[in-house]
Amino acid sequence: MEAGHWHLKEAAENCGSVCVGDRGYWGLSLVLPELYLEDQTFQPGIVCFLSGWVGLDIKLIAWLANPTLALGVCFLACRKPRSTLMTCSISIACAMATFLVDDILRNADGCRIDVVGYGLGFYLWLVSCLLPAVGAVVVLLYEVENQSEFDGRRQTGFDFACITTIQCDRLEYS
Repeated sequence: MEAGHWHLKEAAENCGSVCVGDRGYWGLSLVLPELYLEDQTFQPGIVCFLSGWVGLDIKLIAWLANPTLALGVCFLACRKPRSTLMTCSISIACAMATFLVDDILRNADGCRIDVVGYGLGFYLWLVSCLLPAVGAVVVLLYEVENQSEFDGRRQTGFDFACITTIQCDRLEYS
């Protein structure tokens, strides 16, 4: 067996590690500066996360990257790479909509303030949207290379029962 194939196999079998790493980046993005504002202050990621849903009212879809990302991570943990790739692609597209934000609400009175830059927290959030998609691509590549070794199941739907059977880095089907 070639060394490259062994690494691909190991990477495909350890999607749980990708999920843990992804949650680490996402959690770190909550405590770091996400948006820099014109008054020389910044908006931390946790504030963006907790108040971002307000943007849905003005048709700003960036916040929707969070629930679609969570769904993508669940799909990856359940070893459903196609579903992971689809939901993470939607998550990345929603997250990229943040670049369209010119200003944000400053307070409950409706005062708005201009966004002048993006911080490390924002870029970690983007990486956390991208990481499960990369993991899904690795799993898909392994599946294509080793079609005879795979169990042949085409996983098209979401099985909520699989979430309860996740143990560390591997999934056991019951």
